[in-house]
Amino acid sequence: MNPELGDTGQAGGGSIGASLKQRAMINIGPSAVSMIVFEAEDEANTPIELLEMLEQPLPLAADIFRDGLLSRGTIERCVRIFNRFQATLSEYGLRGGNRVEAVTTNLLSEADNAELLLDRLQVASGVEARSLDDGDMTRLVYLFVARILKEQPALNKSRVLAIHVGPGNTRLMLFKKGRIVQYNSYRMGAYRVADAVEKMGSGSDNLLSDIKAHVNGSIEQIVGAYANEPIDEVLAIGHEIQPVATTLAKDEEPLMKVDRKKLSRLAKQLSVSKEKQLAETYEVNVYATRPLLAGVVCNLEVAGKFGLSALHVPTGRFEERFLTGLAGSDFAAKRFVHEVIGSAKALARKYAVDKDHGRHVAALAVKLFDELVELTALSPQDRLLLEVAGIVHEVGGFISRRSHHKHSFYIIKNSEIFGLNDEEITLVALISRYHRHGLPEATHLFVSDLTREGRIRVSKLAALLRVADALDRGHQQQLQIQHARVKKDQLRILVGDIVNVSVSVEGLAMRAKGDLFEQVFGLEVVLETG
Repeated sequence: MNPELGDTGQAGGGSIGASLKQRAMINIGPSAVSMIVFEAEDEANTPIELLEMLEQPLPLAADIFRDGLLSRGTIERCVRIFNRFQATLSEYGLRGGNRVEAVTTNLLSEADNAELLLDRLQVASGVEARSLDDGDMTRLVYLFVARILKEQPALNKSRVLAIHVGPGNTRLMLFKKGRIVQYNSYRMGAYRVADAVEKMGSGSDNLLSDIKAHVNGSIEQIVGAYANEPIDEVLAIGHEIQPVATTLAKDEEPLMKVDRKKLSRLAKQLSVSKEKQLAETYEVNVYATRPLLAGVVCNLEVAGKFGLSALHVPTGRFEERFLTGLAGSDFAAKRFVHEVIGSAKALARKYAVDKDHGRHVAALAVKLFDELVELTALSPQDRLLLEVAGIVHEVGGFISRRSHHKHSFYIIKNSEIFGLNDEEITLVALISRYHRHGLPEATHLFVSDLTREGRIRVSKLAALLRVADALDRGHQQQLQIQHARVKKDQLRILVGDIVNVSVSVEGLAMRAKGDLFEQVFGLEVVLETG
């Protein structure tokens, strides 16, 4: 593909109009800016028909790894691409409003002038682009793999190690019967590796061996991490592996099984091929040719270390399926929520939390959330964050029971919870921080970074968590919420007809912990038995 703006790839052929169901998703990736226009099924934004796909080359990753910042030429080129896309959006009646979403690769965070690009795009095109972070990418890779496994029942029954060699990091997820049982991330991205080896001055004669040597340390870490886990199959996805492996496909099946020896021979050809030849052979733009070899080698080395003779690789373009997943409603899927909760429980186990107390408090908090949804005006995602906070709110006790709420904040803030991005982990840490003692104040660390809406959100969720925690003050899991109702200036919580159980401890705790709820909602919390 010619990197000039005149060459625009497109797919689909829907009629142009201003249907309220039409949406658009734009992604500023490591080597290109892509956009899909699709027909949405409902307000959940689930794509049911791809109307058009456009893609334009952009040397974003090349700039970042070469100089640590984006050149003026790259920034202005991105602006021109956005404006070009705006013309297409106008034809669909999608200019303005909330039916166009734009995101950027999480690699952008490594550019010192990342905000300059985002500001320039908003001023020039009126589109506010949101930067994906590692948590977002992990979520998207999970959804990508989960959909493939759902479509492949035979593979879904096996223990599958899914590998995504991204531009900066490699993510591995081990699935057992369709459920994730282990997740790890390593700084072994295709662009990162290609750039490092290039700076070493490797020539084409030893390029392949130099890449293998460079990734050897990360590969050994991966082998150690999964040494006790039997692996039946490897599923490799990504911008680099899919176009290369597709050339070995014999049919048009959505998932192919690629012989590792054949792919290894193909890697040797990649190591001696010129950029123009690679672009033509694999139908990628010239900026996407540099990481091809590194991406293939990383996948080959992992599969080889686990003694597997073949890799499963999806056919077709990674970007199209990635954008479709990004635009869809899978984020709210029950299956994904289950994985997030599982990761939170793993974190709680790591820090020896009283699991029965944590899970009971989480259940009580969610019950309160559901009972008071009209009062709190919070979202389903807030419900998930509250449940996670309930599970992990006492991890700080691992360091010391004294001020354990503050220790909980530090541990959670510096931990990874599968499927949550950096902002969401910070929110969980803050909610946990305020499950006891003190109230969120604008001058507090990290609270000061929130908008007013963000501070109110944390206060509401922390208030719910405090009430739930007070209901299990004795760590006995004896109280259940029957219902919670607002009556005049009180929140009345019916804890049921209790036999041989004293609620005095919880009642005293509620008087101490109901302060935040009363401050936020103006309601005194009262326990009732019946």
